[in-house]
Amino acid sequence: MPTLSDAKLNARKVFSRAPSGTRRIDIQALRALAIGSVFVYHLWPATLPGGFIGVDVFFVISGFLITSHIMRDVARGSFSVTAFWARRLRRLMPAALLVLAVVTVATYVFAPASLALQQHREIIAATLYFENWRLAFDAVDYLGADNAASGVQHYWSLSVEEQFYFLWPLLIVLALAISRRLRIMRPVRLVALTVGVVGLASFAYAVVTTAASPAWSFFVTPSRIWELALGAGAALAYAAFSRRSEGAVWWRRTASILGWTAIALSIALLNTSTPHPSWPTLAATLGTAAVILAGDSANRWSVGPVASLKPVQFLGDISYSVYLWHWPLIVMGASRWGDPGPLQSGAIIVATVLAATATYVSVERPMQIRSPQVMATFRGALGVTALVAAVIVGANAVPVAADAHRTAEVARSFSDDLSSVGECDGAMARVNSDLCGPQVGGAYSPEMEDAEANSLAYYDAVLDCDPNAIVSAKGELCDYTQTEASGPLVVLVGNSHAQHYLPAVGAIAKEHGWNLSLLWSPGCALVDARTMQGTEQDQLDCLDFTGSALEYLQDAKPALVILSYTNRQYADATGEASDPVAIDGAARALQTIVDVGTPVVAVKDSAWTLMEIATCLEVDYDTDPEACTRARPSAVGDSQLERAAERFSPEEVFVLDLTDAYCDDDTCYPTGGGILAYRDDHHLTVEWARTLAPLFETRIPSSFMP
Repeated sequence: MPTLSDAKLNARKVFSRAPSGTRRIDIQALRALAIGSVFVYHLWPATLPGGFIGVDVFFVISGFLITSHIMRDVARGSFSVTAFWARRLRRLMPAALLVLAVVTVATYVFAPASLALQQHREIIAATLYFENWRLAFDAVDYLGADNAASGVQHYWSLSVEEQFYFLWPLLIVLALAISRRLRIMRPVRLVALTVGVVGLASFAYAVVTTAASPAWSFFVTPSRIWELALGAGAALAYAAFSRRSEGAVWWRRTASILGWTAIALSIALLNTSTPHPSWPTLAATLGTAAVILAGDSANRWSVGPVASLKPVQFLGDISYSVYLWHWPLIVMGASRWGDPGPLQSGAIIVATVLAATATYVSVERPMQIRSPQVMATFRGALGVTALVAAVIVGANAVPVAADAHRTAEVARSFSDDLSSVGECDGAMARVNSDLCGPQVGGAYSPEMEDAEANSLAYYDAVLDCDPNAIVSAKGELCDYTQTEASGPLVVLVGNSHAQHYLPAVGAIAKEHGWNLSLLWSPGCALVDARTMQGTEQDQLDCLDFTGSALEYLQDAKPALVILSYTNRQYADATGEASDPVAIDGAARALQTIVDVGTPVVAVKDSAWTLMEIATCLEVDYDTDPEACTRARPSAVGDSQLERAAERFSPEEVFVLDLTDAYCDDDTCYPTGGGILAYRDDHHLTVEWARTLAPLFETRIPSSFMP
């Protein structure tokens, strides 16, 4: 790729005055504060509820430094995009790949089987620097939203930065080339305009998407570019006004004090309920920009004595390595100790600092001072990095590929034959406890690490969701029987607590020749009222789903509706959660269905384990099976749907109670009849749901069966 060495740009007039290669005490102190706040937040979230803002501080710093380097090289006529990328590869990749390699080995050796597969997938995403997008899609994917945190989840922010490092120099080169060719504006001014437009567009996107889908907005690159662009704008401003005069000292001091104060208040006052990244994020990011623009001189008057301390500067030096190491060590500590106490937290801190120091001294610093000859060029740096990355990806792809093959086989071999369920299989063993004997402990299938994958593979294999049949922003109408037969239409309706009954209802559909469809929406109940849970957009989507679903059911007039969902919260006139509001809304929805002559089977919600079932079963089940049980009163709550159904005649709405399939009179269990009941703390495995089929068949009144 060509350089800009022959370009005569007025950038030279601006950036030739900017300091080159100088150590910024204030920036090192900002790095120390940023990594310290993130580290403390990850260890003790309640101590610094806004500690996550440290990542945003890093983004502004990165935007400032990268843009300063690019524009300084442009001013000297020596900028090359490939040379810039080579420096980024040498600076960032060796340490990042080292940590990923160590985490890969640790995953094979130490990770619980139930978490290993997810971790392998995320290591691949982190190595290829799209971890932020993977987490974003998981966050909005209902079946992936409850995934446990992996040891490389923190690479999401590094993924954002790497994507920025790839695109940013191309954008600047494009702006400079347009200025040079068309002569419509001075080069630096056009760069500044480009930075401003991109930053404002990104900020607008962040504000809108944070309100609509905060989990998505938190991770995706377009919501974060504005923070890096803010740093870029600070770089342009700092270079343009780098000549300091005595008369300007007062505003530098003021800017420094206000900047540090804004960052500190953000760390102390923001929390996970704060819209972020959005308007509240401006305080810390603008504060960071203000500190940078103020420069080192102001720090000597304000926080200079603290910022200049050797421990603070050293923490700034090793901040990148601390960021890389701290999260894997926290996750590994949590898997060993649970929530770490003071001694465990202290051990994690010491281990992180030691590992980070060793990485900085042996990897980071040598690569900055004198990198190996093989990595001196872009081609060499890219080749070495790609080779190491390929090894890491390959090591993690093997178990991922093996699991994909296995789950595909599971989906193909799954039986929906009603007669294939034995009287002591799974749920039937609980119901037939006198015949089948004690069902606590013992072996079970599927193993916990297979439970989620089996479920996803099953739903992918048996459901045909027509994109044109989506009934609302959050709802899907899926065909299970996938046939043009003339059998009666039966619709299974609700949220994921309707979906997880599909193996049972599907077996009955096959037995009776039904045309079975699933009408569902993740997280939404069929209630004619606005829930108070989730974001405002989530609430509107659920209300939209209810209206669209009821409209479909009125038009289709199915022979039977089987309805199930878990309780949601609905506000009364005072804004407080109210079960009567939920019950009234559920009754209105039921009335709409029965008014067209369709009977409804209302399935009472399944028992909840309310525990980390994977950890419990792997750690305690063999030695203490009772540790994974739960008292029935806390596992089985009052059902809003059941209460609403009581307002109708038994010929209109029948309540199907399957609690005895999970619980005896006192206790609820995670397994039975050699089968695992739950794939997480409240969703059923497909293997268990299949064993509920005989109970659906025998307990639903014959008058309801079409």
